[in-house]
Amino acid sequence: MAAQQKAAKPLCGKPASGIFSGPDKYLHLQKVTVRDHISPVAEDDSLFLYVKSGTGFITINGLVFELKPGCFAWLQSYHVFSLESVWGESLELLVAVYDYPLSCYMTFRGHTEKRLWSFAAAVPVYPLEGSARNRVEGLFREFESYDADQDSGSNLIKCSILGQLSEIFFDLCYQYTRVHPYVQSEWPMGWILSLFISYYCSEDLDPKDVADTFGISVATLNRELRIITGLNFSQSLNRARINLAAGAILFSELSFHFISTYCGFRSEVAFYRTFKELKGMTPQEYREYSVTAPGTPRKMVSETVERILYYIHSNYREQISLKSMAQELYISENIIRTLLSNNLHTSFKDILATYRIRYAEALLVVTDLPILDISLASGFNSERTFTRLFKERNSITPSAYRSQYLGEST
Repeated sequence: MAAQQKAAKPLCGKPASGIFSGPDKYLHLQKVTVRDHISPVAEDDSLFLYVKSGTGFITINGLVFELKPGCFAWLQSYHVFSLESVWGESLELLVAVYDYPLSCYMTFRGHTEKRLWSFAAAVPVYPLEGSARNRVEGLFREFESYDADQDSGSNLIKCSILGQLSEIFFDLCYQYTRVHPYVQSEWPMGWILSLFISYYCSEDLDPKDVADTFGISVATLNRELRIITGLNFSQSLNRARINLAAGAILFSELSFHFISTYCGFRSEVAFYRTFKELKGMTPQEYREYSVTAPGTPRKMVSETVERILYYIHSNYREQISLKSMAQELYISENIIRTLLSNNLHTSFKDILATYRIRYAEALLVVTDLPILDISLASGFNSERTFTRLFKERNSITPSAYRSQYLGEST
């Protein structure tokens, strides 16, 4: 017998795309004001959304969630959402595109299946308080401080910030599902179906088999999907596959034949035809446009460079070295030096120091920890080293940085 899901609030119009996502919005912070209502949106990328002020509502896949200052949401490509402010108020939102291909090494590669299941099973909106709210607000402020910069170093920092936001969200999801393990039973059927298709889109999905899995008819399958997405099964499957392909295309070493097979298409011809229909250009044109368009820092690095970056991101607060990383990753130190220099025009030492100083900056403005404690918490082995490097990069001491920030905030 099929589970009884909550009825969804039907769409009031066909979802639009490109409202919050697009080549000009990657690694940029958007400040959005909602004074009335934003009609249904279905973006190809995922978005971090944070409420700075005002109250209102966000409807996601037919379910309504209240928004108030401190609310933090992570919206995915399988979410169709609309926004609405309370009458007479304005919702002030911060929005950042979470570009999966550019940032994937910061999140999913380091997470267990248990945490990924928690992410998929939990709600997409959380009201934050206390230290969690301060942490998220601090990360958005840091992201904004680099908003106008498009150099590789600044982009790397912004990717790191997105990774830290995702870490916080994973933890929120994990804690939520521990208390509410059966939350999906409260979701509309269309939400469950959309999530299922998104997760298994690369497999040979048949509408009859999917319908049988959920104990419904094919007609019900298509109807429930249309209620929350405006798309039927075939359209939903093609959209999920093309979104997956759009990320894979940015890795220049992957052939289009491999990508089409990897994303579940039975032929390369079908892949090309569907891609052009949904994206308005061929896969080759999309690759060239996405990588070379001005202000679009999406050129991907090799898997080996990603492994190096992910290792630094995961361990920068520990006492790591180039030698220890080389041993952990089974890559020679010389190869690491060459890869970082050729791909990112930087070094292990500079990347490590950048991560540590940016983390220390956040601690300086959201905590009252002593400078020594902050230096140790950020991975530096002495306060003197920390102060020297901090001053080299910011032209100001940590203490002066804290005083200056607090002075500007009062």
